[in-house]
Amino acid sequence: MPVGCLDNQAVVVDASEPSPLAPVFAAVATYPAGDHSATALAARLGVSERHLGRLFARHAGTSPARYVESVRVAAARQLLAASAATIAEVAAAVGFGSAETMRRAFLRTVGITPGAVRRRERMSGSEGEVSLRSPQGRRRLERT
Repeated sequence: MPVGCLDNQAVVVDASEPSPLAPVFAAVATYPAGDHSATALAARLGVSERHLGRLFARHAGTSPARYVESVRVAAARQLLAASAATIAEVAAAVGFGSAETMRRAFLRTVGITPGAVRRRERMSGSEGEVSLRSPQGRRRLERT
């Protein structure tokens, strides 16, 4: 089941075997704005922070911080597309400390800013899909 995005791909958890991280995955997905620091996640599972890192590497293929960030980015993308809330309000609603922190997370994981995501979603929702790259690699918006 997809639970976030990481480097433009979904972080997918193998559901064929029970994961010891299932309670963490559920908590982060249910309430992305919560305290999901490594300390809090480790306490939730009753393991050390070091062991939590090993569990994430084995079961999610990423670090706890990157996983939480990817879920928050995915939640923010949904809010940006579906609401009129400001970018700062969306950032607060999904657990980013500031709009700037969210902007940096978007650039790192999606490759574009939250404002660009919102514009693209609005344009694609009303007039077709939007491409951000021309065939020559120059940035421009074009409707397809």
